[in-house]
Amino acid sequence: IGAPQFPELTLRLTNKGKKNDFKIVANNLSENNMYVQSVTLDGKRITKPFITYSQIINGNELVFEMGKTANANAFTNN
Repeated sequence: IGAPQFPELTLRLTNKGKKNDFKIVANNLSENNMYVQSVTLDGKRITKPFITYSQIINGNELVFEMGKTANANAFTNN
């Protein structure tokens, strides 16, 4: 997962005829805050630096917390 380039984005998806909006939010994103601090998918912390197609198509909201410095623990359980 790379750093988002927009503060908020909504993807309108369709899976087997079922429509779903998948929202991506980058809290505190700015020129100074460009590093991922943590990521949650539907309120649960992401502990690997990737998400699957299934997680996207079945998910609702991916939220990035952004900060001023790189965080080596961004994708751990810490």
